[in-house]
Amino acid sequence: MRQFLLLLLAGFGFKASAMIVLALDTSLASCSACVYDAGRGLLLAEAFEEMERGQAEALPPMVQKVMAQAHLSYAQLSRIAVTTGPGTFTGIRIGLSFARGLGLTLGVKVVGIDTTKAVEVAVAEVFSQVHVIHQAGASGFFYHWQKNNSTNIEILNLDAILARIPAGEALLVGSGAVKVKELSGRLDLALQADLNLPRASRFVAYAASLPNPNQFPEPTYLRQADAKPQSTALRPLANMALRPVNPETDLATLATLHQTSFDHGWTESDISQMLASPGYAALLAETPDGPAGFILYRMAADEAEIITFAVDPALRRRGAGQALLSHAIAILKSVGLTKLYLDVAATNHEAIGLYRKAGFADAGLRKGYYARTNGPAEDALVLALSLV
Repeated sequence: MRQFLLLLLAGFGFKASAMIVLALDTSLASCSACVYDAGRGLLLAEAFEEMERGQAEALPPMVQKVMAQAHLSYAQLSRIAVTTGPGTFTGIRIGLSFARGLGLTLGVKVVGIDTTKAVEVAVAEVFSQVHVIHQAGASGFFYHWQKNNSTNIEILNLDAILARIPAGEALLVGSGAVKVKELSGRLDLALQADLNLPRASRFVAYAASLPNPNQFPEPTYLRQADAKPQSTALRPLANMALRPVNPETDLATLATLHQTSFDHGWTESDISQMLASPGYAALLAETPDGPAGFILYRMAADEAEIITFAVDPALRRRGAGQALLSHAIAILKSVGLTKLYLDVAATNHEAIGLYRKAGFADAGLRKGYYARTNGPAEDALVLALSLV
């Protein structure tokens, strides 16, 4: 991608006064790009391809193709539009990273549009109810947003989704629409399969109408508090692998996982400084669909401490946390350490249950240790595990 950005610098020339918009999407199971003349309301060129993965390799040549078909130089672009999620972890990062790099290189504004809106703006005004439903990976949950409803995007299970859709004809669109209709058995739910995935050419006019943003768009992820966990056990993650973190390539992944897991998530710089310090190490859990979580720990003398432990909220209670914790404990035992400590919020009963199951016991209490954006500070339990 860096080579692509360097190559386009050769195409600088006169910048046209018309608003020419390049729109991109890599957020779900497809890749698309288009060029749009907002002044004339004219789509100049577009490309679209369905794909589960490989967007990082497909996007740069796809953009080059539509720019060539539109007979435009990159210097003639006035704006870049890109989908921000929710969607696949890796896909969202690919589109945003490309758009940001291109915007910085060209000195043009980059506007973000979430994937529910990107799908909804393509729907004709004929249904009284329109529900955009995207699958939340393999988690068993769905992202839900209702047109003409002021509520935010929610992450819900099937029963909660159907409770949001009263009787009466309604249109379901999005990557999870077909599955929801099939599982519901309801005959009053209509589908329009050709609109289920975001497509740059379908949201570019809307993106062109948005005001200029003050900053680059950020990824749209749903936080832990938005999820409604099921009371029954979820299906374990398939084909999950654990590996040591690579500080050269994994920082963005770790920062995103941390920011989606905690109110005060860490930046790439925060994590980079820790991993560069003596005694720090981290493990990453990955599935074929993307990263699931990571654990960061510090070793000193014959003891160790878990510094942070983050699992994608949409993939919790499916084995990633237990696998990461067990593997970290095995590593620490193998190098001769004798004790492992950690802090955990006193109200985080799910995490405490995981630690108790692994053999951790109470070792102390830190009053008011965790600051909260809303409400008083929270106590932290200090837990310890003997490694001998």
